[in-house]
Amino acid sequence: MSNPIVDWEKDAINHPSPKNNSIKTPDVILLLKAEEYAEKFIKTFSLDQNYDYQLPGAQLWGIEKDSTFSLIDEHPDVYDLLDKQLYDLSNYIGIIVHTTGWAAPLNSDGSIGDSPSQHTQRQRIVLAAAVTHQSAGSALAFANNKEIIIDPGSASGSLAEALQRFWKKNF
Repeated sequence: MSNPIVDWEKDAINHPSPKNNSIKTPDVILLLKAEEYAEKFIKTFSLDQNYDYQLPGAQLWGIEKDSTFSLIDEHPDVYDLLDKQLYDLSNYIGIIVHTTGWAAPLNSDGSIGDSPSQHTQRQRIVLAAAVTHQSAGSALAFANNKEIIIDPGSASGSLAEALQRFWKKNF
């Protein structure tokens, strides 16, 4: 979910949504752990050669029973998206929040320094944070090397808390 080194600043560059607002995965896998859905989402959508790691905001996706992802809503601010309203999520087994931002190295003591977007070693990232009935987790990928980092639900911070509030409010 939230990674302490990520700054959720949004860019004004437009990124098109999939034309049919649905991503079909080639195989049907049910009851994955949340971080596995997040990783699958990034591999399916975000590692495309044309992906620019600069969404104009955050997207809320539903995870359907057949392992497809359907776009539910978008908003320029991830926290406003999660606090916006109640959604009918009865047809979904979970949700994914998809957004982009900056990441930068932690300080030597593990603390967060200045804003990652201002750091000299900043990197663009894409994040997919997932919550299902069974678990929460996330995956993120770096624009410069496409390495995917998986978090099996140990994240903390404001985005993790917002996702948990959203889940309780809507399910």
